[in-house]
Amino acid sequence: MYNGLVTNPSKHMMCLSDFPYPTEYPTYLNNHHVIKYYRDYVKHHHLEKYIIFDTEVIDVRPANDAGGQWIVTTKHGKHKSSGIYDAVMVCTGCYSKIRMPNYPGMNEFKGHIMHSNKYRNGKDFVGQTVVIAASHSAGDVATQCSHHAKATYISFRKVCNVLGRQGPNGMPIDTVMNRRCLTVLPKPIQLGIMKYLIESRIVVNNSNESVKEDLLSGSFMLNDSLLNRIANGALEVKSRVEMFTEDGVKFVDGTTVKCVDTVICATGYFTTFPFISTDILDETRLELYKLILSPKYPTLAFIGAVGSPGALGPIFELQARWTTSVLSGRIILPALKIRQKDAKSRIDSIIQKFGYQKILLPSVPYQDDLARDIGVKPTLGLFLTNPNLAVKVFFGPAYPSSYRLKGPRRWSVARRTIMRSGENIMEHVLSM
Repeated sequence: MYNGLVTNPSKHMMCLSDFPYPTEYPTYLNNHHVIKYYRDYVKHHHLEKYIIFDTEVIDVRPANDAGGQWIVTTKHGKHKSSGIYDAVMVCTGCYSKIRMPNYPGMNEFKGHIMHSNKYRNGKDFVGQTVVIAASHSAGDVATQCSHHAKATYISFRKVCNVLGRQGPNGMPIDTVMNRRCLTVLPKPIQLGIMKYLIESRIVVNNSNESVKEDLLSGSFMLNDSLLNRIANGALEVKSRVEMFTEDGVKFVDGTTVKCVDTVICATGYFTTFPFISTDILDETRLELYKLILSPKYPTLAFIGAVGSPGALGPIFELQARWTTSVLSGRIILPALKIRQKDAKSRIDSIIQKFGYQKILLPSVPYQDDLARDIGVKPTLGLFLTNPNLAVKVFFGPAYPSSYRLKGPRRWSVARRTIMRSGENIMEHVLSM
């Protein structure tokens, strides 16, 4: 976690459904807040006794042809051991193996090339000429480097829409964009709202392309400082990298930056599960029922192998709740062919949309789909029993606690949490 890291989602949208962030925490959190929150969550729910620390999983394989049970081999220090388990939930997510680009001339480049995963502090680049190949973390890296480096350049592969963390009237942008009422609107209206919310945009080559009709096909970045650093000349935007030279970088628009000391590649990660055979799961396809469950092996689930423009923690929590409901028998799975068809069609549509496997989905519809299966999705009947709460749930931000109002693991404080979240947001807005 690099110096000065701040969360993109607000604390109101990224908390777990039965454990809000403390009211005294700021709207956007640093890494120390987040680490303490999860440690407090573990302590509150007495989870530490279930956790085995300092242990690496090195192999997961079916215990028999039926695939009901699993042999899991682990390594603690030099000691290896194996055990048989009824089910496995793989929760290593999408960010375990860095993705480095392969541009012509990289081997001849005399400067330093690194992944943003290794970046810690802009002060490490004092007096240097730095090029950052852009993805989501590139905005923070570029703005921090621009305060210390001699010259800083940020390279975008395509149109990048840059949003501040605060939306209209100072509201956190994710509380404005992630609302159930928006998901039922026609696509043109959704697009119009999206255009309205984007107060400024960075466009490669200084063209003026509009937001893509498909709201998820464009590139979005949350950053509060990037545009100011560009406007005052401390940071310069470049087009996509074409190749490296011995002492610099050439871009597809024909321009070149020479005497480059460091290139930082904020180019993302591969989704990989090295402890699982490709016979069990093809990492290049990730065909999973509901983007969670292996169709062939219904006791093997993958939590967190998805991405979203919104907060990820609540999505992963619902995936875990859905999986435990399947394993306990509360959710009855459809036939194998139906699961396989669902898994294949989801990946096919993603590849058709983006041209490659990029599991990026709107958070509210996906969460509601899982919640419906579990029996915790808010329904319109709430307008009859509690109209004030219903207005908050359907027209206000889709707070994680809305999945604790009913059904299994209902939380008695959920209603009060939802009502107070809005008050807490306004307190922070008014105090700015």
